[in-house]
Amino acid sequence: MKITEIAIKDLNKADYNPRKIGKAEMDALKRSIERYGLIDPIIVNKDYTIIGGHQRTEAARQLGFKEVPCVILDLDKDSEKELNIALNKIGGKFNDLVLADLLEELKAKGRLAYTGFKDKELARLTWKKGLKDKNKLIASFVIPPFSIFDSKQGYWQNRKKEWVGFLEATGGEGRGENLISGGMGNLGAMAGGLTGTSVFDPVLCEAMYAWYCPEGGLIVDPFAGGVTRGAVASILDRNYIGADVSKIQIETNEALLKNIGETKATYHNVSGEEIYKKLPSQADLLFTCPPYYDLEIYDKENDKDISNAPSYQAFLEKYTQILHSSYNHIKEGGYAIITVGNIRNDKGEMLNLVGDTITIMTAAGYTFYNECILATAIGTAPVRASAHFSKNKKVIKTHQNVLFFAKGKEIAINPKLANIILNGATATAHHDVLVFKK
Repeated sequence: MKITEIAIKDLNKADYNPRKIGKAEMDALKRSIERYGLIDPIIVNKDYTIIGGHQRTEAARQLGFKEVPCVILDLDKDSEKELNIALNKIGGKFNDLVLADLLEELKAKGRLAYTGFKDKELARLTWKKGLKDKNKLIASFVIPPFSIFDSKQGYWQNRKKEWVGFLEATGGEGRGENLISGGMGNLGAMAGGLTGTSVFDPVLCEAMYAWYCPEGGLIVDPFAGGVTRGAVASILDRNYIGADVSKIQIETNEALLKNIGETKATYHNVSGEEIYKKLPSQADLLFTCPPYYDLEIYDKENDKDISNAPSYQAFLEKYTQILHSSYNHIKEGGYAIITVGNIRNDKGEMLNLVGDTITIMTAAGYTFYNECILATAIGTAPVRASAHFSKNKKVIKTHQNVLFFAKGKEIAINPKLANIILNGATATAHHDVLVFKK
């Protein structure tokens, strides 16, 4: 391969070149060239059109270089464009564990700035490294595969604090019980209209993704709400596509994802039924938490918001359409996991949203596969119980139901979990006590 020095002023930029970088990346590239020189030659065609190396050429020009080393090829224009795309697209993938060790070593020697990586990116890699190579629950199952998910336990709370701390360390906002609190919460408050201010537990996300979706897999969420499910998916190297009827909520979610450098989660301002049209392929997992009818009305003016339904029956009709539409967009052997709970109507009667969800999903073609209880923090329940239970004998709810459905006869099993979670099934550790009133 012959390398020829060519004057920068004689080189021609390809106006079709798709690769762009920002100022921060350009500054990092210039620092590297200043320190080590331009050691990677520019690829040009016979007419001096740059095929690979536009950014290096520009960095060299800004640094005062008059000439750059080039490799000259003899290609037709179609081949030139093919190679331009290939040089921009084809490449290996970092081993995050090895990369984190290497960057930590260079940072200790004051050399991180010359690598193009920032402290925030290193913090993310170091945290992900801790997921895999430290003696933590994530090394096996995240949480015990029993039918009661007890979020009050110390291991669960500690893990939740790690998630919130990670978001803070990497520039996101998180405090205590709300992953969009702090700065992001203030942004949402100023904008108004957020649907995702109620918390979804990041530890539950982590466990469900580890158990039921492979790395690099695709998750669809027809009721996205806040950023938690998307952020956790992206951090754990899963792709996530979510729907929300609130444009403000989506903008808030996207701002947080950008702040923490995550790109594998995307949101669309469409109804839950329309989100399946946005999928590039069938999803490995449907993971969602729907509105609990009118328990919390998110957007009174939006007719796509099913919490606005005039009756529970009308709500169920829309809910059914959204869930039934999912079936053909989930892979054979894939799963659907829905976190949901029963609610009361204005007469105090219990509405069987859990049972209705099971009926809807099985009618769609899914197999009802697991049922778990997510035991949540008791909080003010003792105070409320003393007033309400003695009056009307209605217990204070401190749990949600996590319903698991499978598609097809050949169920996908995570080989790392197969010995403990037989065919993806959790071990039963509870009984249901049903109370009816005459």
